[in-house]
Amino acid sequence: MIAVGLLEQAPDPDSARQRLIRRTAKGRSVHARAEGMVEQLERTLAARIGADGVTALRSILELPWGQPPTGRHTQT
Repeated sequence: MIAVGLLEQAPDPDSARQRLIRRTAKGRSVHARAEGMVEQLERTLAARIGADGVTALRSILELPWGQPPTGRHTQT
């Protein structure tokens, strides 16, 4: 994201060992457009499944998913 100009690094004034990562103007613009797209998607979804359905879906998707897969398949 830094390479494409969405984020920038800056020295942390409180710690020489740390760097601050923040959005650039381009990053803020892309973020605002993405938020608008998500809002439109949620309106479309609400028209299809209702506002309560969108709320339920959001609640389910925000649940903890557990540990990421290791890539190893185990047989039980």
